[in-house]
Amino acid sequence: MVEDVHGNRSYDLLCIAGDDEIRIEVEGTTTAGDQVILTANEVEHACKFPHVCLFIVSGIEVTRHSDGQIETSGGSESVLDPWHVEQGLLTPLGFKYEVPK
Repeated sequence: MVEDVHGNRSYDLLCIAGDDEIRIEVEGTTTAGDQVILTANEVEHACKFPHVCLFIVSGIEVTRHSDGQIETSGGSESVLDPWHVEQGLLTPLGFKYEVPK
């Protein structure tokens, strides 16, 4: 069974076969795919759950039409299975700041 759960979970696909459960994070980019942007929740989940895969589609071509429509095509797939966040390099891109009252 494969279920799209991206609307209410911190990952995109839930895959279950018998007693095996795999959670998949999907990232798409127009770049070569050697870097992807992850949310704090995506990283936290990948560090805690035992079997998470990272599925990357890189080199996506984006066409913006004059009527406002956006079309995507192409791309190359790569998969890290299992995905171990600590094997890559995480760089913080922002911070949440709570303003003093």
